[in-house]
Amino acid sequence: MSNLQHFLRQVAGLKLKEVPSFVKSVATYDNVMNESTRFLKEYHRKYIITSSPKPLFQVMSGVGVLSYAIGWPAELRHMRHAEAEKEGGGHH
Repeated sequence: MSNLQHFLRQVAGLKLKEVPSFVKSVATYDNVMNESTRFLKEYHRKYIITSSPKPLFQVMSGVGVLSYAIGWPAELRHMRHAEAEKEGGGHH
């Protein structure tokens, strides 16, 4: 079981009012830095050293999702404006 799964199971067993103090006690600077370092070392060992193409795919996917998420509000405004114009309520 990964550390994230372990953390989520612990949180799932708490009452809602207990969650902030639990997260504050677990998410300390040292814990976050140690887990980040461990993750990066494991990632490097698993993908970078083996010359796997997976990191490239992950970056490309991340950029695609991020650009879609950033561009969506503007697209939504344009769609709503075009819809309003089609209904005759456009202001242009």
